Amino acid sequence: SLTDPCVDCKGRGLIAEDPCEVCKGSGRAKSSRTMQVRIPAGVTDGQRIRLRGKGSPGERGGPAGDL
Repeated sequence: SLTDPCVDCKGRGLIAEDPCEVCKGSGRAKSSRTMQVRIPAGVTDGQRIRLRGKGSPGERGGPAGDL
């Protein structure tokens, strides 16, 4: 599961000076998504593959991390 910026408060954690009910003031809300990933030929069992920029977005509008 990933955490994305809360859509109601836009990642600020506040709506009109009250804690956001969706993210409880954290600025982050859980989400999930399905991705199709192409596994290159020759990948062995237990080998890691990095998906650049496919992780959770950074806090306060920062760039997405890697999976």
